[in-house]
Amino acid sequence: MAIELSDRRLNIQAGQDLTPIGCLHKAVTINGVIAANPVALGGFLKSKGAQGENVAIADSGVVKVFAGAAVSTVGMPVTVTTSGFVIACPVGSYMIGKAYATAASGDLFPCLIDAANIGAYNG
Repeated sequence: MAIELSDRRLNIQAGQDLTPIGCLHKAVTINGVIAANPVALGGFLKSKGAQGENVAIADSGVVKVFAGAAVSTVGMPVTVTTSGFVIACPVGSYMIGKAYATAASGDLFPCLIDAANIGAYNG
């Protein structure tokens, strides 16, 4: 079961149509489009909206996210990959936080994230 704990939410303007259910809990930029890499991360989408409407994102705290591949260890560093999914962070990539639970590909699971402090993972 995915949980969310104390997170910080911001309102941004959607830069694309974010009404499909599949957009929720995915990584987005501060410009309101689905993020394709960790450097572009503004937060994770928490409310739906059409292009130009305000939407809520969570940029820090324990936040529900979608796994793009298996995350096998609690506390493992995670990163953002294509289409706003979260995966285990490879050495040398930018980490956005740590897994708060394990997950299989496609699972909704909690991660401890901090979009303002993205850093290199050196293993």
